[in-house]
Amino acid sequence: MLDTKWKVPASGIPSDDDLKQMFVYNELLGAPRSVLLYPRTSTSRDVTGTYEARRHGCEQRSVGLSDGRTWSRLVITQQLVQLLSELLA
Repeated sequence: MLDTKWKVPASGIPSDDDLKQMFVYNELLGAPRSVLLYPRTSTSRDVTGTYEARRHGCEQRSVGLSDGRTWSRLVITQQLVQLLSELLA
């Protein structure tokens, strides 16, 4: 499961509501993991964890949205292709 969030998480970590949403996706769909995808900031970090007493988990990943000056569809697309390649490997 992959869910994009177009907000920056407070304190650099997903909100309880976001994590609960991914937990439900994992439970209902039998997914072994899910990914919350946020816009990249200077404080962004990748985080991986599992839910208590469950075999499934959730990851937090981020993508940059600009080429340093303006929004860039090419930059976003390249990062998404790379991310999906990693997740599907």
